[in-house]
Amino acid sequence: YLMWTGSSLVLCTLSAASVYYIGPSAAGSGIPQMKCVLAGMRGHDYLSARTMCAKIVSLILALGGGLSIGKEGPYVHISSCVASLLCQLPFFRRLGTDED
Repeated sequence: YLMWTGSSLVLCTLSAASVYYIGPSAAGSGIPQMKCVLAGMRGHDYLSARTMCAKIVSLILALGGGLSIGKEGPYVHISSCVASLLCQLPFFRRLGTDED
């Protein structure tokens, strides 16, 4: 029992530490942040690679620790980060323009 509880405690602590140290913008579900981005507020690094890595690592550790996480919110945030990073590649840059 102590080993199971201890491993869960360690994994959950590592999950929280990864968000705190790697990417504080990864805290929360991700849906409120994406609503702000869609409304035009791009002040923080909500869509950076660092935030995406912190979100993925913390989700893996939280699930391993036995925490219950939602499906939609974190994946909306991760997929928005992926889309934002893809749009920075030269092949996808013309998506935001009106060129035909």
